[in-house]
Amino acid sequence: MPLFSSLLATGLLAMVQPGTPTLPEALTPLGRTVGGHDSPLQVGWPASGFAFETRARRVVMTVQDSGANMFDVMVDGTWSEVALRPGVHDYTLFEASEPRDVRIEVRRKTESFEGGLTTILGVESDGEVRPAALPDRRILFVGDSITAGYGTLGADASCGYSKETSAPQLAFSGRTAKALEADYHLVAISGRGAVFNYGDDPRPNMPAHLTLALPDTPVYWDPKRWTPQVVVVNLGTNDHSTWDPEASFVGNYTGLLVDLRAQYPDAKIVTVTGPFASEDAVERIVAGVAEARARAEALGVKTATVHLSLADEGRVYGCDGHPGTDSTRVMADGLVPVIEAETGWSAGP
Repeated sequence: MPLFSSLLATGLLAMVQPGTPTLPEALTPLGRTVGGHDSPLQVGWPASGFAFETRARRVVMTVQDSGANMFDVMVDGTWSEVALRPGVHDYTLFEASEPRDVRIEVRRKTESFEGGLTTILGVESDGEVRPAALPDRRILFVGDSITAGYGTLGADASCGYSKETSAPQLAFSGRTAKALEADYHLVAISGRGAVFNYGDDPRPNMPAHLTLALPDTPVYWDPKRWTPQVVVVNLGTNDHSTWDPEASFVGNYTGLLVDLRAQYPDAKIVTVTGPFASEDAVERIVAGVAEARARAEALGVKTATVHLSLADEGRVYGCDGHPGTDSTRVMADGLVPVIEAETGWSAGP
């Protein structure tokens, strides 16, 4: 079944009716998204959204949401936050007294586990909308809450989840992409593992999401739509959160690496371990990933690896003990040189 027809069948998208807001064809997708132009744009992954350039006095987007999500909006390099309201509402992205050239990025700040998917119904500018150029470098991150930026902005480990403290762009993933001046996709959901999810959550694990366009949604993602030169995998914390999965973890992790190589034959694959787990669990995760890498290499899948650490001081922890802003910076500082060595890239100043 064609993609658009399958979306209609699942009820994710509805045909745009005359007089309703529409999306300019020139919008540039950020991350994995579904729809756009002649149909609403669905976003669910952290840091996914859209970008464009325009010369305008005013730009407005029309969004349908549960009211539990937030967006990060960048206008010419300056970021602000937009808290979405329940239902369909207009949000002003840019306003000035005189027309001027601007580049606008809109990225989802929150995950889908609480607020569900967000639908972009329209973007209206009083000037021409042009595509936004993206970097030629591309990194796919596959992971869990650490990759998604859960609680990164929290003051310390004592706070619980909130949409305000979610920050995918300040997670180690977002920081790494920024340092390397790379476009990036986050395929990451809090609480999910390579085999088992936190608290025995029965929803699909992360390997099951490799070919999904949206989280927990049966819509196929064609890997040819966006081809990364680097794939970073950070999984294992949730698998080992309550018990030792032993051989099943190694087997599934090996299968994940083999599947990634099949989807992206030319990509460099980097496995990441640490730091959000008990000392005993970290040892088991490191050993399990090492065994999975060895098995994958025997099947012709070569990978690199790095163990990342928390900061020694400053904002070490965010909410629920996740890495805080200083720790995510230290983690990115540890990952960037590994990617540089694998690719020949150089980080920006």
